[in-house]
Amino acid sequence: MIVPQILPELLGAFQELHPHISFHLFHQRTLQAVQQQLERGEIDLCIISPPLEQENTDWQEGLGWIPLLSEEIYLVVPLGHPLAGRKSIHLSEVAHEPFISLKAGDSLRELTDRFCRQVGFTPRIVFEGDETETIRGLVRAGLGVTFIPRLMVRSTSQLAARALPIAEPRCQRQLRLAWRTTHYLSQAAQQFRAFVIQYFHQLEQENP
Repeated sequence: MIVPQILPELLGAFQELHPHISFHLFHQRTLQAVQQQLERGEIDLCIISPPLEQENTDWQEGLGWIPLLSEEIYLVVPLGHPLAGRKSIHLSEVAHEPFISLKAGDSLRELTDRFCRQVGFTPRIVFEGDETETIRGLVRAGLGVTFIPRLMVRSTSQLAARALPIAEPRCQRQLRLAWRTTHYLSQAAQQFRAFVIQYFHQLEQENP
């Protein structure tokens, strides 16, 4: 899965209904790693956010998927930042800011780098890491700005920072649930697939 931030609530809600079903979880940061695990039959289901240029490529042959959520990407700045009082920003306004980011190769990092290039700049990365909590701490300390998906915005109250909508360009990713159509899905996996689809549908209704 590529969106670990929602896992505790998602899995907790499912196990309340199905306490006898257990999970073996993986967190991969690249689409290629997920693809390999699906092809080898190491995983039954995954939540992915495919890059735009891979929407129609051959790797999806034999892949079943359903869209779960279209998710806005926000820019997070420290509370004392000059932009913190704004209702929204244009991404070009932060072209000269120091960025704190996930490591190169991460699917979200690749997407946000593309958004920056779209408006004419390459982000100046002053720190990159794997742990979102570390990134949050560095933003809180005023060392830079970062990107955050909408599903994580509700936790920014603990971040001592401000999540700003990006008015231009439209910064968004689509989350999908995927599985190999050539592999057998157990009854438990089918139950979980149906639950995930319903869970995200409700989540989108609650957070339009």
